Amino acid sequence: MNKRYLVLIAAALLATAAFFNACAPGEEEGELTIDCSANGDDDCDYAEYCLETEVLDESGFPTGDVKYECTLRDTCDPEQQDCPLDWYCDTTGYCFKGDAPVPDNSQPDNDTTLPDTAQPDNGTDSVIPDTAQPDTDSATPPDTVQPDTDSAQPDNVVPDTDTGGTLNFTEDFEAGAGNWTLEGDWQVGVPGSGPTAAHGGTNCAATNLTGNYSDSADAKMILTQQLSVPGGAAEPVIEFYAYVNAEKNIDYAEVLIRKSTDTWESATKAVFTTGQFLDQTKTKLTGNVPATDTGWYLYSASLSAVKGESVQIAFRFRSDSSSAAAGIYIDDVHIH
Repeated sequence: MNKRYLVLIAAALLATAAFFNACAPGEEEGELTIDCSANGDDDCDYAEYCLETEVLDESGFPTGDVKYECTLRDTCDPEQQDCPLDWYCDTTGYCFKGDAPVPDNSQPDNDTTLPDTAQPDNGTDSVIPDTAQPDTDSATPPDTVQPDTDSAQPDNVVPDTDTGGTLNFTEDFEAGAGNWTLEGDWQVGVPGSGPTAAHGGTNCAATNLTGNYSDSADAKMILTQQLSVPGGAAEPVIEFYAYVNAEKNIDYAEVLIRKSTDTWESATKAVFTTGQFLDQTKTKLTGNVPATDTGWYLYSASLSAVKGESVQIAFRFRSDSSSAAAGIYIDDVHIH
């Protein structure tokens, strides 16, 4: 046999060996391990999936071929469903491609991960409530008729009836200042200037019944009795009529609502929903009425911020060191 035939036989043997060594599943082709086929998760363990990736040449460019490798699945929390987009967390704690299987709604819940939507909870899955029946293993909500003021826990059988009684105080000053402690400029009697007449009857309260108020005034007219504001559904309010003539946004009157734990400086300031001659915060009566205006205006403010509290009311007046005017007149107070 000559050398030419020996060369041909050797080449044929090498080609045959190369054919049988190419792309055999589970074996290596250079640096590539091909151990599953396209969409062949069944070729991998349960904790793996078949990943299709592009084959790159030595320079990092795609060759046009793909390879399939069994790759470990991401672990996850079935309750949190923290897998990537378009994946779902199986009850085994592994991420799977696609949508979660639809639960069997023909039987009541026996799992501890997600509730079914056909049967009520049986107490085993406490994370998410079912949507067919209300949970029976949750905290009892408070009643919504009256707020609780009598205990740490809400009552769930009978609505609250302990609303603190009835709030109904009126003052027309016709009997004088007996219900009030007057400080500084505040007086009670028949007005001789400002509106020149009370809103009702003959008497009213004023920063000065017969002239201008003082410069640098800081005076309170304090209701001496404590008022119990009910904690019920009804909105408690303070209403009164006032004549207002004071240096705008500088001299003013305000209504203070002091709880037992407050000082007069930390007391709540009434915010008015009705009234003329108010500042931007709606808490101060301030401004100059026209010289010919002797009218009284209704003022009203909510006391909802102090529901269920025992409070004391005061009218406080303040002025700067110049430009005094006729002042603030108060009449026909009604707190209810």
